[in-house]
Amino acid sequence: MSLFSRNSGIKLNKYKNTVGMAVVPVSTPERVYVPLPSMEGFSCTPAVSPGDMVGMGQLIGKSESRRLAPVHSSVSGTVEAIEEFPLPLGGSCLHVVIRSDGRQDAAEGIKAPAFGDRESFLKAVWASGITEKGESCISIAESFDFPEGSVDTLIVNAAESEPYLTVDHMTMLAYAEELTAGCRSLMAGLGIPRTVIAIEENKKDAAELLEKYADESIQIKMLPDTYPHEELRTLLRETVGRELPGRKKPVDAGAAVIGISALLKLQQYFEGGMPLITRSLTIEGNAIARPMNIEAPIGTRLSEIIAFCGGIKEGKRLGKLILGGPIKGTALTGASFSVGKGDFGLICFDEKYAIGGRETACINCGRCNEACPEGLMPALISKAWRSGRFERLEALNAGLCTGCGACSYVCPARKPLRAELAEAKAFLAVKDAAEQEAEPLTEEEGGGL
Repeated sequence: MSLFSRNSGIKLNKYKNTVGMAVVPVSTPERVYVPLPSMEGFSCTPAVSPGDMVGMGQLIGKSESRRLAPVHSSVSGTVEAIEEFPLPLGGSCLHVVIRSDGRQDAAEGIKAPAFGDRESFLKAVWASGITEKGESCISIAESFDFPEGSVDTLIVNAAESEPYLTVDHMTMLAYAEELTAGCRSLMAGLGIPRTVIAIEENKKDAAELLEKYADESIQIKMLPDTYPHEELRTLLRETVGRELPGRKKPVDAGAAVIGISALLKLQQYFEGGMPLITRSLTIEGNAIARPMNIEAPIGTRLSEIIAFCGGIKEGKRLGKLILGGPIKGTALTGASFSVGKGDFGLICFDEKYAIGGRETACINCGRCNEACPEGLMPALISKAWRSGRFERLEALNAGLCTGCGACSYVCPARKPLRAELAEAKAFLAVKDAAEQEAEPLTEEEGGGL
């Protein structure tokens, strides 16, 4: 039997060492540095000023764009400053610095939202400030902004197939009833008749618990214990048997998708009115003293989270710090960054684990082709990108890369395929945007005399 399959991805050693460890809240930090991220010309601007007293859940960042999720205070206390700090992925943005008073008092007016129609429901989803894993600023409301009746399935992504990460697994075990209630809330609010919860076979305990609270409208779909499943096209293919063409969104295939952690936060917002102010993360790696699943106020410094987990093991030196999972995560330059809305893991490796293999010449083994869940040819895309043959990128469908990193993982030559394909995809996106701006307007669009 082949190690690889176009439908089921690649086999990994998952290193799920924190399975069985409940999510533990971290101590309230003395200060939080809450980022106000921006995107595509839209900025999230401060809704408070230095010296203001704020409560938990109070609005501190807003935007004119409905794509950007509003930002709320994760602690009660005093706004000390609004300053620009670096971001993990590069660049910088304004951060609201709040000194905690230690009381964690909720802001005035925090209550469960009321909605009577679809429009007010979508407005409530946006007001929750919730984003998906890996997204620092895009509201989940964007995924649900589709014509009524055009979507027949809600897909809940509970795969968590990257190594080390277990926080979603533990969340399902602790909040199965609330999660299924969240499915019903979304189905009712959006007019979707059924839900499919996609979960891997190595999480049968969570699947059985969810099944206990499910009804005929909620189906538990078991996926192979392989990587990757989180990517949208792979998820649609393996849950509802639909192909997502080109760069389309899931709603174009009649499905809406939400992650398990976002679903829980949304249901908790529906029930109590508290917007997104904390994130749950798996803290793992061979250099951390006490691997844990934790829940931290947004804006907590990563250095404080590492200290909460016992710091770096005695006799070891931190060699690499990864925000996210070990395959798709971002290697950090230090621990001075703060927890953002989309963060879900922090991996601490010692110097030995931080050393990658030396890159050698491609041997044309084809393993990257077999591993790619989208059927791409990563080695050829890499060669076209390196040689500057940019016209080849479109012919090789580089824009369809999901960034899963399976190609890099299996490459015996240690080629940085994932990074190069990401660069090629970004190049095509910029090229497409420039071509669209350059297109002349038709007479109907205002281009006539």
